Amino acid sequence: MNRNIIVFFFLLLASVFNGLAQQACDLILVPEGNNLCILERNSYDFSVIKACRGNTVNYRAFSPTAISYEWTVVGGEYQLLDNGTVCHVTWGEGYSGRVIVEALLPDSTVCTSQIQIVLEDKPTAGVISMPNYIVDVDNPEEKWIEVCAGDTLSFVDNSTSGNLPIIDYFWEFPYGVSNNRSISFVARDPGSYSIIHRVYNECGCYDEVHIKL
Repeated sequence: MNRNIIVFFFLLLASVFNGLAQQACDLILVPEGNNLCILERNSYDFSVIKACRGNTVNYRAFSPTAISYEWTVVGGEYQLLDNGTVCHVTWGEGYSGRVIVEALLPDSTVCTSQIQIVLEDKPTAGVISMPNYIVDVDNPEEKWIEVCAGDTLSFVDNSTSGNLPIIDYFWEFPYGVSNNRSISFVARDPGSYSIIHRVYNECGCYDEVHIKL
């Protein structure tokens, strides 16, 4: 038999087996969320994306034939959800991270997919209020305002961000919610209430501040 024909036959056979292996390893790893900063993307998953230090992100594995998943996270702490198909990651304070998932198939084949993470600073939520809020000296996270029924309260966003601009605002207050940069309302009923102000940057990273009334 002609040697070139033999070589061609083995190359063709290798190509077929390689195609079958790729088909068997139909594993996709994707981050969940509306605002995703994708830096590089291949045909199967998001290979390099941004996330923010201190924020949490869910990463989901998809495979039509996998019987189990094994996760590895570098640069953050994690817990598994949804029968091990979702990895809930809280990113640390470093500059980069990695999420790796291995899927075990019924024929004992192990497929691997991973995402490289570039970590950025999350925004810092801030508020200017009228009347001014009081900060607990021993616990700066504790803020409150003493008001009486009938008083008018106003709150204006005073958040800051690093490399990633803030694109969304959220307020939750005793009488509703708002996506504006400022809110104003009249305190109607006696009692204890709270104001929550949350801001998001273009990568879906967030920070929030709480003020007690």
